Amino acid sequence: MEANKLRLLFFCVCCLAIFPTFEANIAHFDPYWQSRSHEAKKSAQKAYKPNPVNETANFNMHVHKYVLASY
Repeated sequence: MEANKLRLLFFCVCCLAIFPTFEANIAHFDPYWQSRSHEAKKSAQKAYKPNPVNETANFNMHVHKYVLASY
């Protein structure tokens, strides 16, 4: 009984260690997905805000306006 539990645990640990290493890597071969990846990276760089404190303050301001307007 204990041996079966240990085997199951060992199998689960092995699966959890191996599964994340499987990747399709289809983006390396498909030009459509390469272009989508490039556009996504450009969009992410464009949307990046280097100062999170200002972004948080801006978000909080909009939340407070919404909460006050709903009363």
